[in-house]
Formats: sequence, structure tokens, C-alpha cells
Amino acid sequence: MKLQSVGIGLEELIGGALDLLDRVSAERVRHELELIVAEEAPERALCRLAELEVLPALHHAFRGAAGRCDSWLLTKAVELRTQLTRLRESGNPLPPDASPPLHMALFTCNLSPVALAEFIEKFRIRKEYRDLMREVSALSAHLARLGEDYLKPSETVRILEDSSEEACLLLGVISDSWLVRRRLDQYQRRLRYVRPILNGDDLRHMGIPPARVYRQILDRLRDAHLDGEISTRAEEEAIVRQWEPSHKEITPGAGKM
Repeated sequence: MKLQSVGIGLEELIGGALDLLDRVSAERVRHELELIVAEEAPERALCRLAELEVLPALHHAFRGAAGRCDSWLLTKAVELRTQLTRLRESGNPLPPDASPPLHMALFTCNLSPVALAEFIEKFRIRKEYRDLMREVSALSAHLARLGEDYLKPSETVRILEDSSEEACLLLGVISDSWLVRRRLDQYQRRLRYVRPILNGDDLRHMGIPPARVYRQILDRLRDAHLDGEISTRAEEEAIVRQWEPSHKEITPGAGKM
């Protein structure tokens, strides 16, 4: 198997002399990796690098399982492109330049957080790649929790809120759990849009002084809606009235003599 034309530069750099790879600049290696993940099927080039034992030579994080080109990576890369095609055909595509960072994040998703940080630093990975790589790594730590049988919708939202479209898409590709994938789909289609009816002005009109407790109250109302505990404004107001007497913030210096 040969590398695609855009990735052949890195194979030429190798020249059968792995011990000379340390002399290749980090910028050159990063550039070649970026060319590879921009290919139509970048896993083929990555498999070639694994076959040549280049990946573990580039960084110790790819020794052992992380450096293998196995059926998992091949399958997930194809699945990722299938999902991107479905989004495009549905009329809700990701930006045209989303594919290379997604493939790079898939390539590195099995690295430990420490190893990922080392890889990013060593090759000075650019922001448009490293942000997604870090986000996917952090979210992957919650996969087991997202796959639990009795996870509340509010807990799903707390795990996934502020996650990018790209990270949620890739998390669904990485996971083999139908339950995780269903929760990701529910989050993206509905859960992330749930908001309480009341707002800060309403809380002030109910006699609650503006404070950080507003955020806590509004989050509690959102959670109650997500978990099916309430559905009306009156029910929200009842929660607020129960909350206010026992959750006032302590004034700075209160209790001091």
C-alpha cells in the first residue's frame, strides 16, 4: 500500500532511516500529517505509516495499541465519512473544512490525556486541530456514564453542554453503544434547546435579589423540565418559592464578630 500523493512527502522523509526522524522539524511533520488527514481516505496513509513503524518513531504515545492500524480505526474512519455525507444530504452539513480536524481527532482519540498533550506540544498542532482533539479526549472520559441505563436527561446535558457539533458527531462514531448514540442524538435534536420559562427579570420581580444564585435557580428549573418534573410557569414559580428561603447567599463578612 502506498501513501496518497499528498502524503507521500512524509514517506520520502523516512527514506528507510527511522533513526533520522528526530532531525525532521516538528513543523514539517505537522504539515505532512495535515496533508494526510485532508485526503479522501486518510486511514490508508496512516496504515502505511504504522506499517513502516513511523508512528511510534514520531512519538512514544503511538507505541503498542495506539500505534496500530487496526480494523477499529479503518471502520470508524469510514463511518465518520458516512455520517458527514448524511449531514450534507440532510441539508445540515458541517463546515467544508471540518473533515481534516475530525480525522485527526479520530486518529488521536485513544491517546491518554497526557500523551495527547505531549503530541500536541511536540508537533505544535494548530488551534483548529488541537481544540477538537482535546474536546473529544475530554468527552471520551464520559462515554461509560453516557451509556448507563438510568442516566437522567439533565445529566446528559451537563456532560454535553457547550460541546461542539463536531465533537458530538465524533463521539457518536467512536462509541459502539446504541444508548450513547441515542443520547447524543437527543441532545443535539432537543435537549440542548430546553430552557426555563422564567428569566432573571422574573426572579427579581419575585423578590429575589440579583446574585449568583440566579444561575443555580435557572439551572434547577431547566433540569426539572428536562427530567419531566415540571412543564408550566406556575410549577417553576413554585420551585422558586421553595428555593428562595433556604438558598440565600451569605453576605460577605456575615457571621464575623
